[in-house]
Amino acid sequence: MLSGLFRFFLPQSVFTPPPLQEGIILPILGFERQVVFRRDIRRNITITDQQIIVSTPGQDFAKVLEAGLKDHIRQLFQDLCQDLADRLGTHFNKITIRDTRSRWGSCSSKGNLSFSWRLIFAPHAVVKYLAAHEVSHLKHMNHSRVFWKTVASLDPDYQKARQWLRHNGQRLLGVRF
Repeated sequence: MLSGLFRFFLPQSVFTPPPLQEGIILPILGFERQVVFRRDIRRNITITDQQIIVSTPGQDFAKVLEAGLKDHIRQLFQDLCQDLADRLGTHFNKITIRDTRSRWGSCSSKGNLSFSWRLIFAPHAVVKYLAAHEVSHLKHMNHSRVFWKTVASLDPDYQKARQWLRHNGQRLLGVRF
């Protein structure tokens, strides 16, 4: 699943995404989807199996797309983290989505989880791994052996996702609308 990546992540020395225009292909959670613009009175996005439909009454397609992708990844992390926290018998306070440059996720001592919105461009398995990683910090605020055993109990294939992120993560930072 993680080896068959998307056109966006073919080997390149510098990742430069194409300009935002109708018809471009974006990788969303491991699948290529074509961007479609629609005029509508509501500002929102709809993600289907093959498309990202960006609706807005104005010309602010980039702004609507970015906001919609952030909402989508926030909800995905909310659902994943809730399920994983329930499995561990713990809880978190809130989830924040940010545009971080140095971390993909974090867990505060108060139980607040934070993730980079750019993870929406990574395969779903990577998102799942990061959710498992940060939820595991709710039990172990370190990277001890017990911590990694907890991560493995929540996501047995986490090492593949971690490796994917190490090799491809910098490219996610290059996406700009």
